[in-house]
Amino acid sequence: MRYCVLLMMSGFNYRVFGGLMWLIVMLLSSCHPASKLSNQTETEIRKLLPGTWHSVDKFGSDVVHSEKTFFENGTAKGYLLARVKSSGVSIYVPPIYFTSRWELEGHNIKIYDMRSIDSDYLDPAEVHRDRVNSITRERIEYRDFSGRKIVYLRGPLR
Repeated sequence: MRYCVLLMMSGFNYRVFGGLMWLIVMLLSSCHPASKLSNQTETEIRKLLPGTWHSVDKFGSDVVHSEKTFFENGTAKGYLLARVKSSGVSIYVPPIYFTSRWELEGHNIKIYDMRSIDSDYLDPAEVHRDRVNSITRERIEYRDFSGRKIVYLRGPLR
C-alpha cells in the first residue's frame, strides 16, 4: 500500500529538507562523458536562450520538475519541485522558487548569484557552468555542472 505525504506542515524545517533534497539529487546524478558540441555560435545561442524552459528528470523512482526563465538582461527565475519515493512512501517537496543571474561564455551558461526566499540551500557565492550541446527554438540539450545530461523543452511546465 502506498502512502502520500504532503509536507505543508507548520514548523517543518524546509532548510534541512531542501539541503537534503539537493544532496539526494547530486548523489543520484552521475557524470557522463562529454558529448560533441554543436556548431552553433555564441550569438546564435544567445538569440535562442531567452524564454521559459522546463524539464522533468527521473532518478530511479524520484522525479524532479524544474522550470527556468532566462531574460535578455541576464537575470533568470524559476522553481524546482520534487517527489521522492522511499519504501512505498511518496514525499512531495513544496516548490523551491529561485532567482539568479546568467552570462553566456562560448557554449557555457554561467549561472551565479542564485537566491531563494524559500530555502537557504542556495549559496549566492556559488557559480555553475552548464555546457550547451545544442539548442533550437524548442529544445536545449546541455551538460550541467556535475556532468549530467539534461534536456529542457520550450514553454512552461504543464
